[in-house]
Amino acid sequence: MYANSVTCSTVKILKIVKILAVALVLIFACIGLLFTSVFVAMQFGWLNVRGSIEARNNSILPTSDSPGSLMALIANAVPGGPAAPDLSCADGGATCAWDATREWGVVAGGLAKDLPVIERVARETGVSPRLIAAVVVPEQIRFLPPTE
Repeated sequence: MYANSVTCSTVKILKIVKILAVALVLIFACIGLLFTSVFVAMQFGWLNVRGSIEARNNSILPTSDSPGSLMALIANAVPGGPAAPDLSCADGGATCAWDATREWGVVAGGLAKDLPVIERVARETGVSPRLIAAVVVPEQIRFLPPTE
């Protein structure tokens, strides 16, 4: 009788292990199916949100130079700030007046606003403020639209 009870409990444990193993395989299969479906949807552009990038870009780089526009504020807020017109390297020249582009105006305005924070972090960490800005500038520029 004792042997039967051990065998029954062993069988019950094996059933539980088998159920857990099947459940684990099904969970990973569902996760794989989800990742695959998201990948396919991204490849076909089904997850793109129309207009969101244009709206963001227009809020950063307005097309008008009206007195209330962001570019006008940055040009007036940053000493020696860039001119509002967009100057690009599209003419094939060897050099580019990058410091006179609208994009640089946006980044320079952000750096001017964040200057107290950058200086405080530099004091607290012992890292040069220029080094902090050198990391911030590419991160900010990558969000801006490419100029044609």
